[in-house]
Amino acid sequence: MTHSVSVFDRETFLADQKNKLSEVEHRKLNEFFKEAAYKRQSFLGEIFVVFKRILRVGAIADQQETAAVGVEAKKNALRHEAFRSDYESLDLLSNYYGNKYRGSYVYNYLMGAIAVFVALTPIGFSFEHIFKEDAHRYELICSGIELAIIVSILAIYKVGGIAHGKNARNSILGLRINRRWHEKWLEYRTLSERFRYMELLYPIGIEPPQKASVSIWGDAYFAWRLSQVNTKITHNIEAYKDRLLAVMEEQREYHFKNALWSERIQHRLHTIATWMFYFTLIACASHFVLLTPIIILASGFFPAFAAAIHGISSSGEFGKSAQVSAQMKGQIDSLIDELNKTRDIEIVRMLVKKFHKIVVGESEDWKVIFKDKNVPLA
Repeated sequence: MTHSVSVFDRETFLADQKNKLSEVEHRKLNEFFKEAAYKRQSFLGEIFVVFKRILRVGAIADQQETAAVGVEAKKNALRHEAFRSDYESLDLLSNYYGNKYRGSYVYNYLMGAIAVFVALTPIGFSFEHIFKEDAHRYELICSGIELAIIVSILAIYKVGGIAHGKNARNSILGLRINRRWHEKWLEYRTLSERFRYMELLYPIGIEPPQKASVSIWGDAYFAWRLSQVNTKITHNIEAYKDRLLAVMEEQREYHFKNALWSERIQHRLHTIATWMFYFTLIACASHFVLLTPIIILASGFFPAFAAAIHGISSSGEFGKSAQVSAQMKGQIDSLIDELNKTRDIEIVRMLVKKFHKIVVGESEDWKVIFKDKNVPLA
């Protein structure tokens, strides 16, 4: 992956930054240059994609979906390509690590509950009564399955997590650990959004806000890339407005859908956790009427599953995501209305600044919400 620049340029930039960045930040920058532009969906990423698809099904069909007006007509409008490859590369990396991180907490929480189920299976299904003298053999099989689940959870935690402490190790017996899936997701997402919306700023001579991103190395890379591009001011304001409207409407529709999807996921997770609580209550109350091995299994598994669902909900912040997207849609709607009413270049410039502040600010705000998250050890 070239990240829009030649290998020679990258090496020159890396060497130049060696004395300007800390050792940790320089290592992150070097790691970014080594990343592959295209990554196939990982196993954990696929888990999250399927999980999300199942829980959000019907969210759009249940609502009157308003198509973004004019997106098709404007999609081929004036497009400024200077930072397109930067955005696309970072967007791919962000999606890859974002899905991988989110798949890790779905897997770890759910498999933690499954481990409890497997541990209680010999009791719940009366192995000693069913298998008699062979019961111990099948109990060992269950113990082996439980051990494999616990090891897989620990492996995901160690490999994908974020190191704690300055002296944290980066490998064990040659295996890379602490690969920062969560941190890379936030870093690459914030940086990709900064490049994405540069196409709206530099054609009309607006300097990007000098606000720190999620990473120091990202700020250095962003500033370096901007220094390599010669700004050209557009004089075709109508074509520029068409492109601006297309971008705004694309974002409006994204947030419209995301608000519905996230709200549906949050609601369904809450419903599942609530029902698990009721099932636990019924199982515990049943002890006073009929104490059977399967009741013991249910009494242990249902609360474990409810805790897993709560952990997924807490890690995913789906409720907050729905609220943020709903607010974003409302703000973008207002900007689109104002933009459609004007041909004044100064008003257009003002609206672009507002839009840029909204969309880039949103990605940076997620840093505050998710910065303390990590691959969970459930």
